[in-house]
Amino acid sequence: MPHAASASFRSEASYRPFLLVGLFILALVGSVLLGSERFVQTLTGEGGAVETLSAAGYLVAAAMLVREANQHFLKTHFYFVVILLALCMRELDFHNLMTTMSITKTSFYVSGDVPLLEKLAAVVALVTVGAAVVIAGLRHARQFIAGLRGLHLPAVGVLAAGLSIIAAKTLDGLPRKLEGLGIDLGASAAVVSTGIEEVIELGIPLFLMCAVLAFFPRRHPQNPERGAAR
Repeated sequence: MPHAASASFRSEASYRPFLLVGLFILALVGSVLLGSERFVQTLTGEGGAVETLSAAGYLVAAAMLVREANQHFLKTHFYFVVILLALCMRELDFHNLMTTMSITKTSFYVSGDVPLLEKLAAVVALVTVGAAVVIAGLRHARQFIAGLRGLHLPAVGVLAAGLSIIAAKTLDGLPRKLEGLGIDLGASAAVVSTGIEEVIELGIPLFLMCAVLAFFPRRHPQNPERGAAR
């Protein structure tokens, strides 16, 4: 992200959205811990409120980015939008929704049951997303680290989203992982574990939305030069 804009991060942005998101996630975690099994499954199950909000959150974050950024920024940072849309599609299970099997499995590419056109489309999609991630990393890794050191809110938002991804992946399939170690959580605990995982995943788009808000603070009419500084 442009260095020139980073100078105004702390003066114009607020930690309030981050605090609200954190409290919201904690409240949902509390609901999962205290709610009945049926309530948790309804809230966090497939097609439930949490999953729907997660998918919508990525779309909102992408829309916010498109709305706030100028045309030049979008052309030179198109990969941010690609990543957000890819995360949304992943949340909606597009990786196996319209294909013979999940495109994340090696068997998808070697199986004779999968049409060649499906394989080509999957390769194009994965290469596109992979390239977007690599470009973003190469272009912004140093600025991201510098932003964390300076506690710049866009970097904090991206870090919070990244930590949410790590936490969610750690909880993903936890009952199955523990069974391999001889630990049986039981059905109820498995439902709670999965519910908390889904809630944490909701934090990913919400923290990214906070990062976008912090990177593009609202324009101040009395100082039009701020908008031009992007």
